[in-house]
Amino acid sequence: MTGRRFDEVELDLIGKIVAVLEEPAGGLMDDAARRLWRHRMNKQVDALPQDSYAVPHVEFAGVVGACAEQDALEPLIDVIRLVAPLLERHLRPLVDEWQAHQFYRGRDWGPLREALQQPLTEPADLADLFASASGGRRRLPAHCTTPWQAFVNLADLNAPAGGTPPSMLFLERLTRCPELATAAASIRAWNAHFAAAWNLSDPYPSPEAAPLPAPEDPAKPPSAEPRPLIRVYICVTPDRAPQRRRVPRYHVTVAVKYADSPALHREPEPEPQASVTRDRLNVRVAELLSRVAASWHNRSDPVALDFFLPLELLDEPVEWWNRNPARGFDNPLLNAYEVTVHSLERVQRQEFHRAWRERHARWKRQQANGGSGSSHAPGGVHVCVLDPPVADPAHLSRLDAVVGYNDDVVAMMLCEVPWKQDTLGGQEVNLALEYGVFVWIYHRADGSSPAWRVAVREAVNEVGLAGIPQLAHQWKADAAMDRPGTHDPAVIRSLVVLWDDPEQLLDGGPAAPATFVGGTS
Repeated sequence: MTGRRFDEVELDLIGKIVAVLEEPAGGLMDDAARRLWRHRMNKQVDALPQDSYAVPHVEFAGVVGACAEQDALEPLIDVIRLVAPLLERHLRPLVDEWQAHQFYRGRDWGPLREALQQPLTEPADLADLFASASGGRRRLPAHCTTPWQAFVNLADLNAPAGGTPPSMLFLERLTRCPELATAAASIRAWNAHFAAAWNLSDPYPSPEAAPLPAPEDPAKPPSAEPRPLIRVYICVTPDRAPQRRRVPRYHVTVAVKYADSPALHREPEPEPQASVTRDRLNVRVAELLSRVAASWHNRSDPVALDFFLPLELLDEPVEWWNRNPARGFDNPLLNAYEVTVHSLERVQRQEFHRAWRERHARWKRQQANGGSGSSHAPGGVHVCVLDPPVADPAHLSRLDAVVGYNDDVVAMMLCEVPWKQDTLGGQEVNLALEYGVFVWIYHRADGSSPAWRVAVREAVNEVGLAGIPQLAHQWKADAAMDRPGTHDPAVIRSLVVLWDDPEQLLDGGPAAPATFVGGTS
């Protein structure tokens, strides 16, 4: 321990964080949950106290204080996201304040905090001011509902060399809001103090004079943000009703999520729809898409399709399904939509969620620190290769050891398509589900072919794992247009990148995709 001495603001924040952890509804007052929390915290942060505590309050105070001494409160958020996700939205603003206080030292922020606590009359104005001050580098987080919360969230965003910190630019823009007219003097006094302390020549640059964000490098993979504003969730589930003839049948349901709506919009059926056989799935999906398209006739937003498929359908080329099968020529979904495939089993089965969240959180933290953090393979990708002398059980036993031991493995290139439980691909996927490996890359036509593996390896080296989904989409678009490319179009057409992000699929309460497909945690 460093024996760091906390000031009044820091002690207040530590106390508030401890109070959040003690919330009965959060789950950490349960002994088993608290033991898991301690176990994960010990792995994430060094030099935590190892004493046994009979009283939860004392245990929380000891761990939070030790994290605070090391300025290591961010790992606390990561662990809470896994163990007690309901508490994250209460902790995030407090950790933002802690980080802002480390940046803005030497001045009492009490008057400024009080002046910025009330929400603006128009919430959209806050988002616009936030985006303007950050130069478009950050969007207003959902937990930021007041100018104060937005200000402290921006404090960790770096300024260009010799420039004004975005959080100060944000404060200056707030002075133009009529409802904050009485706070203008406090805001300007705050900015003037730190402009002098940091030798900033012009702490109040106008928005017109602020440098524009640098143009994007065309060689760089496009960012995952902003996501398409209209997302269509398509869930395909096996019909479990007893049948005289065991020809598999499936139910197809659809829900739509708009970015400006807090709810999922489920497509009402005019009458109950019978399940369909596999060869009729394309027709059924086309019918449903035609129906839901009428609901967004007055919008101009892009549309993305998220398919949730059971294991036996993961070899279905859904992106190549026709939008209108009756046209008599190829008109695939991928020409009009961004198409993504997800594992229905992973989302529905809650026993897989903890490992899934844990591995994803670790990967995100490593990405934020500037690298994959893995010496195992580029981008944390494990390549499943079945050497001819090695039987399937030996291969799977080795795979179990490699993935179970190495937390940095977040993606697996499978030996074969995972279309059945007792196949090699199906058993590889079972291990991926158990250990929370959230990216599966496989080839529908020939998993043993080296061509697709070469393409994926080159892509990982070129754009990193995070850029693979968009690059694969572009490859397939080129294949649809018969454009010449680096790789054989026939190989690209059957390439699948299944990427399951737990934050996008599980979080969001009633609006989460998991709520729709039946995997609410």
